[in-house]
Amino acid sequence: MYAAIIDFVKALCDNEYESKFRGIPDEFDQTDELLAEIELAGEIPPSMFDLELNGFSNPIEFEDFFEKNFNSFKIYFLSTSTNKNIDLVAEVHDQILDSKAVLLQIKQSLISSSDITFKSLIDLKISYCEKTISFIETKCRMLKEQLQNNGASILTNIVEKKNSNKQTLGEDPPVYVFRIKKEITNWDHVIKTLHKELKKYRYIDCSLPQFRKLFIGDTLPQQSPEPIKWKHKTYYHFSYFIRCLHRSLISYSKKPSNNVIARKLFLSLDGVPFTEKGDRFDSRSDKTQEVRAFFDKIIKNCDPKYTTTSKKKPTS
Repeated sequence: MYAAIIDFVKALCDNEYESKFRGIPDEFDQTDELLAEIELAGEIPPSMFDLELNGFSNPIEFEDFFEKNFNSFKIYFLSTSTNKNIDLVAEVHDQILDSKAVLLQIKQSLISSSDITFKSLIDLKISYCEKTISFIETKCRMLKEQLQNNGASILTNIVEKKNSNKQTLGEDPPVYVFRIKKEITNWDHVIKTLHKELKKYRYIDCSLPQFRKLFIGDTLPQQSPEPIKWKHKTYYHFSYFIRCLHRSLISYSKKPSNNVIARKLFLSLDGVPFTEKGDRFDSRSDKTQEVRAFFDKIIKNCDPKYTTTSKKKPTS
């Protein structure tokens, strides 16, 4: 019985997604021409890939999967002692709330994307998070009424657990995230390319969904994303990388500055936050040119029209 509950909660909280090659349909009449274009371009076009969430790329099949498992979850939740375990119910409730927050971040990052099918998968999963949260809270209210004689209050426990990390003055902790410039319309492609380039040169080793959470458009998430480890041993490369982002992709931020935000979103090779005492980027240093050229190339690969901190050569 418990397996049905655990499996459903795991499915709701697993928000990693991946690209799967769709292949060329047998009925396609211009296979040879398409293969020639792919060979000439040196890469397979994005239109030939499907994004899968929880192993599904079809919204109808995805909804059938969650509806079936949601119904099983409700039955086993009510038929076991799970619903009377205050700490367990609170933990399940909080995990699903956190998962919904992550899905909303992913949805925000897809505003400029034309992949309607994948957006539908995200919306479907958000709806089942909301259904599950509503179901748990409704049953907790009913149970509270049944146990009023001994003062039990599961709902109160859930609310207290949810708010336990808030500051004593009643203020939420600050949220650190990079805000994309409003004029950039292809930022989903840019972030994918930036992730690919940084991973290729072993500066990071995280998944695309993890990296994507560092950037938002207009809507601020409820909490800061998990920081990513910057695998280069010095702060020097990292400092110039943030300069490039500031000039090309992310909006100006004063309080906190983008440098402060960056130190919250990335960890050093040792797994600890960067500090202001790191090896700062110095444009006059002899080692500047190599680092500058390397990251300028990465930014240009993301979008040729982007400017970086590189100086223009004097005209004769």
